[in-house]
Amino acid sequence: MNIAEPLNIYAMRDVAGTTAAMRRVLAWDEQTLSDWAWAHSIDLRDAELVMRRTRAREGLVRFAELLTSKREEFEKQARALPMEERIAVADLPPRKPAVPAATASEPAAPFYVRGAGSSASLRLGTVEVVSRAALIEGKEPRYWVLRYYEWLDKNKKKLQYQSVKMQTDPTGSLCDSLQNGPVWFLTNFQWGKVTRTCQIPANVHVLIPVLEALLAPAPGMTATCQDLTSAARKLASEGAQVYLAVDGKELAEVRDYEGATGCVERDDPNYRDKKQTVAMHGFWVFLKPLPPGTHRIQFKGEPPKRYYDSQMELVHDVSYDITIKP
Repeated sequence: MNIAEPLNIYAMRDVAGTTAAMRRVLAWDEQTLSDWAWAHSIDLRDAELVMRRTRAREGLVRFAELLTSKREEFEKQARALPMEERIAVADLPPRKPAVPAATASEPAAPFYVRGAGSSASLRLGTVEVVSRAALIEGKEPRYWVLRYYEWLDKNKKKLQYQSVKMQTDPTGSLCDSLQNGPVWFLTNFQWGKVTRTCQIPANVHVLIPVLEALLAPAPGMTATCQDLTSAARKLASEGAQVYLAVDGKELAEVRDYEGATGCVERDDPNYRDKKQTVAMHGFWVFLKPLPPGTHRIQFKGEPPKRYYDSQMELVHDVSYDITIKP
């Protein structure tokens, strides 16, 4: 009674402005849906969610059509009612960034350490590799790599009571877990060789973590950003062996896709309500949406042998047999 009634009176005095605002709301909803679902770990393919959202959107469209068809009647009734000129509202809280920002000590640098490279994409048979100079869905590669780690963390919480996790999945049964956005994430394997089967929607990019490492300080210890980035680079890059092939076509330039996130802040998994600084380094390749049909993606990664004693889980040989869903 305090909010809805005066707002409705105000809105009905200008039906054209109100219906225009409703169209903007519907457009905003479409643009922000993926980030909203991601933030709340919601599966956009859930049948009940699809039904409720469709019903709500169609209801707004029908309401806008009704307002337009009876514009004079609604506006006349609204103007005959008294209207509050002022409504007190609280300030909205600041929006939390979807992806951790770089710390002040480590400003965001170009993600690919060998430079942006040519703007031309490479082709492996019928599949295109995204150029290092290109944006993916309007975002730089670093954005999607950080989002990949967020996705791993969300799945870790989701699957904490299950024996199979994202990076130990032996069959691909978890391939679509929390995959809501325009970029589909593949994962490596701990430990060794695996073949997974996966269905992927059409019109999504694919991120391949050919070899990657996340470095964080040991519990109770501190480390400078320079220490973390240097250690991550040594672990994932110096002397590492990397390989990627799509449908039997090898990407000869895979080492050109070496990337570094710099230092970022994230929730500390060892201490509640605390943050920790981490750094990621590795080889990250993005594919453009795959053409209809079946495809095999194979990637291998071996860090330098001097790290094998403590980092055997980084050695992997992963194959994905992928079917593109219509």
